[in-house]
Amino acid sequence: MALLYIPNHGDYAVARLSEQYKDAPSMVALMRAIAVEHQNTEDIVIQLYGSTIENASGHELDVIGTIVGQARKGKSDEVYRIWVRARMMANRSTGTGEELLAIVYMVTRGLVPIIISEIFPAGVVVQLGAATFIDASEVAELLQSARAAAIDLTVTNDMSVDAVAFAFDPNGAGWGDNTDTDAGGKFA
Repeated sequence: MALLYIPNHGDYAVARLSEQYKDAPSMVALMRAIAVEHQNTEDIVIQLYGSTIENASGHELDVIGTIVGQARKGKSDEVYRIWVRARMMANRSTGTGEELLAIVYMVTRGLVPIIISEIFPAGVVVQLGAATFIDASEVAELLQSARAAAIDLTVTNDMSVDAVAFAFDPNGAGWGDNTDTDAGGKFA
């Protein structure tokens, strides 16, 4: 739904007067006085309508963060905007692995390797690769609200990946050579 913005309600109201009142200065003044209040209201509504996470900054962004339940914790507007979006995803989450992965991917901006493992009967372990810009405890706090009820969640940032583990990576240890048993990766 698009909003139609009327920049001058006073002129619009006077133009819509019946012909018999257009030459009456008292009626024109009354219509302009009433229209000014509508103009103030419309200006505020248009400002709020256009205020989104993408263009909010400073206090506006803090208000949006407070509404969704995400504290700023000293983050810049750019970083805080990402965390607010992630909190919104967490608030709507049903706790599936895909949703948890999407939330973690958003806050790490895709710069950190992530492994999500299910632990029988009702547990999830999220392992984050080493990164100086992300705090695992803060990610854990965010994911606690996104996880399903009665699911145990652990977040660690001590991911260790075996350098010779099998991987579909052209620079990694992929398929070996059938004549050389030392070539390629090993199934871990």
